Amino acid sequence: MNIRAMALGVLATLMATGAAWAWEPSEPIEVVVHNAPGGGNDILARALLSIIEREKMVPVRMQVANRSGGGSTTAAAYMKEKAGNPHVIAVFSNLWTSSTLLQAEATVAPADLTPIATLLFDPAVVVVAKDSPYQSLTELLDKGKAEPGKIKMGGGSVSGREYIMLQQLKSAAGIDWKYISFPSGGERVAALLGGHVDVMIMEPAEAAELVRGGQIRVLAKAGKEEIAEFPEAKPLSDFGIAIELVSAARGVAGTPDIPAEAVDYYADLFKRVLETQEWKDYAVKSMVTTNFMGPADSKAFLATLTDEMRQALKSSGIEVVR
Repeated sequence: MNIRAMALGVLATLMATGAAWAWEPSEPIEVVVHNAPGGGNDILARALLSIIEREKMVPVRMQVANRSGGGSTTAAAYMKEKAGNPHVIAVFSNLWTSSTLLQAEATVAPADLTPIATLLFDPAVVVVAKDSPYQSLTELLDKGKAEPGKIKMGGGSVSGREYIMLQQLKSAAGIDWKYISFPSGGERVAALLGGHVDVMIMEPAEAAELVRGGQIRVLAKAGKEEIAEFPEAKPLSDFGIAIELVSAARGVAGTPDIPAEAVDYYADLFKRVLETQEWKDYAVKSMVTTNFMGPADSKAFLATLTDEMRQALKSSGIEVVR
């Protein structure tokens, strides 16, 4: 075999194993999140970047850019402004989709960007403060029926999962809980512990630390998936609540119109991240369900998610703008 043939063979092998790419980042990568430091997407983004940096998976620096405001509106609009720039990517969540359904000014959804990968699904738990007078979800539901507006639920943006789930609960269980929105997770927790709100819907990882510290109690879980940290938590269906919970997903998207080669590069990068032992340990600790989907599957999933969320909102009596 001559030298040229050998070289072509080596190149083909490298391409097959993902060791060489038609595109690679040539400048620092900005990773956009829609919330302030400490929020769900911020924590996820920093965990991903920590693995990428430790494993030396990219030739450039990656840095989180917190662009909060209007739920996901500010971050999504920024991504659209950066159209064609392959060095700007975002970590999205369901909020990016629900915002476009509930807010006229939120015109950019993940599907309007360049879907790269879906990474995981978040479960959720219903919690009260440790010293709450309500010992069960049944007591909260009964109070919500008997005294409209008496029970106060803390949460984030009205485009967020907590608000949507409350509207579903109102429709399915006939309750009337009052919703109080707070700009940050820390403020929501402080309100719960201070007795300013009675109940919250939280991610299990966030709740686990507070449960271990003796500050809150878990009354139920959304969905039927087992949550190892809370084996005693019963699903909402056990309380006679039959609601269709839309998937709570997080993933990565690029700006509009980036090269297909860049999409392939990032999809492979995050697939490899999710295969590391460090990620597997993080997923167990954070109590999330890893579920990788590449660009094409993510695009189809986001379209389905949007339809499911629109239907869930409408069936709960919530007006959608799109």
